[in-house]
Amino acid sequence: MAEFVNPTQPIPPRLAEEMNLIRKMERCSRSDLHRLMNCRKNTIGQDVNTLIQMGLMRETELQSLPRGRPSVHLEIDTDTRHVLGVAIMPGMVSCGRYNLLGQPLEMPTNLTVDDPSQILKATRRLIKQMHDNQTILTGLSIPGMLDRDHCKVLSSSTWPDGKSVSLKSLNQLTDSRLIFDNTTNALGTRWLLEHANTPLHDHLLIFLSDGILGATLLINGHPIDGCIICSNELGHTRLPLDTPRCYCGQTGCLERIFSTAYLKQLGENNKLSKAIADAPTSPKIRQITDYLTMGLANAVNFCRPSHVTIMTDLPDMDDYIDVLVEQIRDQLLREFANRIQMHKWTEPNAQPAASGAALALAQIYWCRPG
Repeated sequence: MAEFVNPTQPIPPRLAEEMNLIRKMERCSRSDLHRLMNCRKNTIGQDVNTLIQMGLMRETELQSLPRGRPSVHLEIDTDTRHVLGVAIMPGMVSCGRYNLLGQPLEMPTNLTVDDPSQILKATRRLIKQMHDNQTILTGLSIPGMLDRDHCKVLSSSTWPDGKSVSLKSLNQLTDSRLIFDNTTNALGTRWLLEHANTPLHDHLLIFLSDGILGATLLINGHPIDGCIICSNELGHTRLPLDTPRCYCGQTGCLERIFSTAYLKQLGENNKLSKAIADAPTSPKIRQITDYLTMGLANAVNFCRPSHVTIMTDLPDMDDYIDVLVEQIRDQLLREFANRIQMHKWTEPNAQPAASGAALALAQIYWCRPG
């Protein structure tokens, strides 16, 4: 089997575009690719042969036609190769194999790790068990700030002591085919793969959970990295409130406001998700929601994207997110409030490893620029 291209040199843009066309159409012929790609037939033939040899694409059985020669169609190869999806979270590691359409090949393995110093050891063990010669790429999602050039975590809620953590041992295990990114960026990439045939031009994705708030701005399907890899740290937008101290060392962070800890500080003993489900208009929940809306609306006003998606893994949040979206829209600048398309995704974290897998799949379907 041919060697897959090194992830530091992604699949060439033309091949990625051809792969994505076949993914969208589910099945097409060489003639279809020739017509849609506006390439010479010989070029398409060479590209198809390359992708078949790499185990990314396969030919289907002959299709009978009313006239002429039978047609051989092409489709994504879901049997030969796979990607490995890994997610590191505070106190937990998840790992699983996914085919090239993002479908799990088996139930992902989840490990609870109480000691942060053992997180990497547990991750290495899972990758070693699941990584084989059919694994094309390994995608890894981690909360916090990351340095791709030096392959390390700069700061993360997973390691609350604030020390940087090297990922080089994981990269070696995967034969230098490790694609890692911030958790929110990974969730955004997964949303696009599952909901959009083509990456949206500019897309602000905001993830809400209990005590966790992240956001990322994707351009043509890829996050804007900046000097380091992270979400845009919307969760660390600070308001002048006396909240429980954040792992960043400050108080008043938006992600500490949207938390069970702050709700208890206000005098409510329920978990945040249950309190929202039971009484979404109660004074305490309304107070938290008003602060949350202020922070999110400011972020949307600042980025002025074409699309905004609110994502959450909290249960029974559909009605609450609908209300939140309308409150955000009411606080947007009038000139573009009605131009922004707003979406919601209320079950993104059922399989955390799937978000890691999405990072790897995006390298195949949407060639990262530059």
